[in-house]
Amino acid sequence: MLPGVSAQPPGQPTDAIAQLFDRVSHLGRVDLLNEVTGSLRFDVAQDEQVVDQWTILAHNGQLSVEHRGGDADCVVSLDRQLLAGMAGGQANAMTALLRGDMMVTGDVQLLVLLERLLPGPAAARGPRRTSGSKGAG
Repeated sequence: MLPGVSAQPPGQPTDAIAQLFDRVSHLGRVDLLNEVTGSLRFDVAQDEQVVDQWTILAHNGQLSVEHRGGDADCVVSLDRQLLAGMAGGQANAMTALLRGDMMVTGDVQLLVLLERLLPGPAAARGPRRTSGSKGAG
């Protein structure tokens, strides 16, 4: 953890970013990601300084989340406000990448595969599945 960054207090997360990573941490195994193994770290900046780091670990579809930095196969560097928008479904990771609003280094395919864990826009039609089950989400 970075100096000056406090750990998330126990209980229900209160901001959109913490809620996103809490939700992902509770997904467990995601059948749709069966063949995905790797780590995706988010370096979250505020006023152009990294203030927080979150890492999603995937091992053959089994997901876990760590509120820390460290080595990762793919690193996404972005502003806190952009990540909050992505967590709330108001911003899209691929659109942000194409606009140059965030930087990705390493295995970009991990971002593409794990982007489906982010909520879609509120006006989107149809469910956005995160499991391999049949039928409605």
